[in-house]
Amino acid sequence: MSRKAFVYGALMDGLVGRPAVLRDHATRFTATGLPWLEPRFLALEPAPGEEAHGVLLELEEDHWRAVIAHEDGYTEALVLVWADGAHHEATALVLDPAHRAAEGLPSGRYADRLVRGALASGLPEHVVERYRDAQRRGSPVTRWLRPLVAVVRRGTGHVGLGAAVIAVVLGILLALWAQR
Repeated sequence: MSRKAFVYGALMDGLVGRPAVLRDHATRFTATGLPWLEPRFLALEPAPGEEAHGVLLELEEDHWRAVIAHEDGYTEALVLVWADGAHHEATALVLDPAHRAAEGLPSGRYADRLVRGALASGLPEHVVERYRDAQRRGSPVTRWLRPLVAVVRRGTGHVGLGAAVIAVVLGILLALWAQR
């Protein structure tokens, strides 16, 4: 059995679908993450007069379950999206209010995935530009970590667990030092 799903955020990165719009909703960086590393993620919120851009997918049920398996703090909701010149009933992930925080900035890693997904999905330029702005502004800790991780990746071809731990520790130390 298959289902239609409206996905947004990093879920667009690597999944092939059609550009879609959910009216009277917006995506905002209000889902809580790990404060120093992944401070905020996108959440779908009611917003009269606004539009949430994402991707409409048709997935087998087991594939959908695999896609959302790591999406803690979200619940499924039935929404009506516009794609291909018609309305489609689809499942979307909506943030549980207990996991909502004030709007903030995502990590550079997360913003990279947003840009890749938006470009690959053919989302409007203003959406891509919003995600690029998040890349530029991103959380301070992750801005410091990105060059460090890039150096490790160039030297080893991948980021091993040891390199990742070193990057995290250095990032936290830099952030604490900057707050003095």
